[in-house]
Amino acid sequence: MKSSKKVILGISILFVFITCFFAINEIGRYKKIHDTKLDIEIAHVNMVKASLNLYYAVHGSYPYNVEIMLRDLEKDVTEGRVQTEISEGIDTTKKAIKELKDFDFRLRGDGQVYQISYTDFEENKKIVEGNYNKEFH
Repeated sequence: MKSSKKVILGISILFVFITCFFAINEIGRYKKIHDTKLDIEIAHVNMVKASLNLYYAVHGSYPYNVEIMLRDLEKDVTEGRVQTEISEGIDTTKKAIKELKDFDFRLRGDGQVYQISYTDFEENKKIVEGNYNKEFH
């Protein structure tokens, strides 16, 4: 009897260890997925910010909306005001805007400060503000 209790106890402990191993592995996998989604989201926001700052550098103020920004940056490429490599960035910015859920762009009346809002992948409302003069001067 005593040896059978030891076997049952051993099997139970082994089962607990195996269960813990798989649980920890699953938690680690979830964290990697979470971190990857967060990195992608941050990259999308940074791409939009970079395009807005490029627009500001070329035009002296932020655009009234992102459609104007995209149109004018494409025109700037064709007219040689910015490097032709920027056209790939414009396409990436278009994709980034589509990927940011509930994306909204607002501009302060003087055209010097913008606000981007979106819903992140965890369903939290995020707001990002930009001011070229504060960020680059």
